[in-house]
Amino acid sequence: MNILIIDDNSLFIDGLAYVLNKLAGQVTITASNRVKDAIRKLEQQTNYDLILLDLNIPDGNGLDFIQHFSAAELCIPVIILSSEQKPHLILQALDWGAMGFIPKSYSSQQMLCALQAVLDGLVYIPTEIKHQLDRLAATNHH
Repeated sequence: MNILIIDDNSLFIDGLAYVLNKLAGQVTITASNRVKDAIRKLEQQTNYDLILLDLNIPDGNGLDFIQHFSAAELCIPVIILSSEQKPHLILQALDWGAMGFIPKSYSSQQMLCALQAVLDGLVYIPTEIKHQLDRLAATNHH
């Protein structure tokens, strides 16, 4: 399994790589700590099975990446993996094609279950955040 992680925290990436090796036997991690660098890596290589994306990145934000990514129409699941939990940002990421949202506060076991759900073709949103998104969507439609 080939995974692109876009996050500016090297220690988090190292820990995530350790956890992801439990998800699949052979995991190759490519890390990027800048949006522009991640876009360049995707232009050079598109055989990723999964992209894990933080919303807060020094040279932009995860939404910039998703906007560029959806325009390129690559068929790779993108999952937001962030401590940022503003419902309108999460809703925008999902509207632009993200396949889920995983809080960084999750345990490794919760994260693996969420990743497996997305790899199985589901959109993953934690229940408490789904309720916030439902309320946000309801207020936006009135």
